[in-house]
Amino acid sequence: MEKLMYLLRHKEGDIEVALRPEMTPSLARMVAARRKSLKFPLRWFTIANCFRYERPQRGRKREHWQLNCDVMGIAGIEAEVEIISLAHAIMKKFGAIDEDFVIKIGSRNALTNELVKRKITKLETHREVARLLDKKGKMPEGERIEALEKLGANLTISESDDIREIRKVLAGKGVSNVIFDPEVVRGFDYYTGMVFEVFDTHAENRRSLFGGGRYDNLLEIFGAEPVPTVGFGMGDVTIRDFLETHKLPLKPL
Repeated sequence: MEKLMYLLRHKEGDIEVALRPEMTPSLARMVAARRKSLKFPLRWFTIANCFRYERPQRGRKREHWQLNCDVMGIAGIEAEVEIISLAHAIMKKFGAIDEDFVIKIGSRNALTNELVKRKITKLETHREVARLLDKKGKMPEGERIEALEKLGANLTISESDDIREIRKVLAGKGVSNVIFDPEVVRGFDYYTGMVFEVFDTHAENRRSLFGGGRYDNLLEIFGAEPVPTVGFGMGDVTIRDFLETHKLPLKPL
């Protein structure tokens, strides 16, 4: 993430200020500082502007506004079900139908277990494999596969029982456009379990719109006891592109 951050420096070169690239660490810092006064489970949302120093292109700008929704304090799959149901409901509120988008679910646990089975145990290798899987469609496919093969990690990952159960419960709630995709891992290192991404199915905009997942250990970096958490972040730029592609109104119905 540091490669994509806006950094303001002293003349001597020391970092003075970084414009926030996302809100999740800010939420973790706030909860770590006020944990004793908060009542769990905690449901929290923010709408904030974020900054990333990257090449502007369709779906990406250097400043964007992002909705973040998180459920903290629930270790069971009901948290995953609640968060994904919320993401699905927001898309429907914008006027989308189920055929307009698909929710792809993966598992960082399943990836870790498969790597350990192959006796790949170094944490940095696990992180590099996750980054390479997350770059599907973002770098030449041959180059990506070659890099995975060099790490011994050209993997076949099966759907785990918890992911299967999440999809079953979601289907019972009417959220049926959900599939398992082993290559959905998300690029951030703090994810610890289920991860998901919402993809546009339109041929002219077949890309990830937003996503999230479970991160249970992030509070530890601020010296606090871990709190099980599931959340997602939805940016305004990709959603606007989705609405324009599907000729939907640029405001909720």
